[in-house]
Amino acid sequence: MFDLGRDKCGGDAIARLYVDGVVGDDVLDKLTAHEAIKQAKPLVCKTDHKRQR
Repeated sequence: MFDLGRDKCGGDAIARLYVDGVVGDDVLDKLTAHEAIKQAKPLVCKTDHKRQR
């Protein structure tokens, strides 16, 4: 899944990309080496896919 937005109207773009595994430092280094990318960091979200009733 991919989300795209801005921090404020007319401000910096913010992208969030959901992946199935851990993103290594080598990948983050490649991303931040790109001139258009100011910051890249992993966010880990643990979820329980069982439906609560």
